[in-house]
Amino acid sequence: MQMQMQEFQAQERQKEREVHLELERLRQARPNADVAFDGRSRDSLGDMVRLMPKFNERDPDVFFSLFESLAEERSWTVTDRTALIQSVLPPKAQEAYLALDPVERKVLR
Repeated sequence: MQMQMQEFQAQERQKEREVHLELERLRQARPNADVAFDGRSRDSLGDMVRLMPKFNERDPDVFFSLFESLAEERSWTVTDRTALIQSVLPPKAQEAYLALDPVERKVLR
């Protein structure tokens, strides 16, 4: 049991390192972003797409951690977040999303 816990903690630390490295790469990709009056970055849709992390089907938790951190940092709206996630989901996940009733899709936003 102790060995499993240590392995789990090591995996979590590795994921955190990956998230940190990817966020740093994304920050460096666009260091001179436009800044809104409240001091937060304002991104165009094209900028948002370029900043999106790659979706990793084997470990989606890393993607969602990166995405959530980035979306919060950049103050993306819920609507933008939904559109952006859909754009990077693998085909099977996109099909599942589109198979939902439109009312159910709105709940996910």
